[in-house]
Amino acid sequence: MAIGVGKAYVIGLAFVAAGFSSFPLLLAVGALHAVVDFNHFIVCAHFSRRQATLITLALIL
Repeated sequence: MAIGVGKAYVIGLAFVAAGFSSFPLLLAVGALHAVVDFNHFIVCAHFSRRQATLITLALIL
């Protein structure tokens, strides 16, 4: 799960500003992102790039 440096700074600042109480929420969002990435990886292995993107979007929605 690769994120940009700017996103990492924003997440870190939000984490500190919330007094570290946002850790469970950040952990849940990170886990959800990992699941979506994993599913996209599996779908991409079996379909073309365009089809894989549409299927992944359909699974999310």
